[in-house]
Amino acid sequence: MENELMQRLIERYLSAHHTFAVDLPNGMKAGEVLALRGKSVFEKKGEKRVRIEDHS
Repeated sequence: MENELMQRLIERYLSAHHTFAVDLPNGMKAGEVLALRGKSVFEKKGEKRVRIEDHS
């Protein structure tokens, strides 16, 4: 029974740095860097992905 409830989780971590080429309406200026870190969790059941979560 426990094996039936157990599903495979896959975690992927990301880190990205982006430099703006132009000024944006929200106040970000050309040359400023936006740094992002996060994690995506994929839950698989058999060969299908049944859930995707993004955390930032």
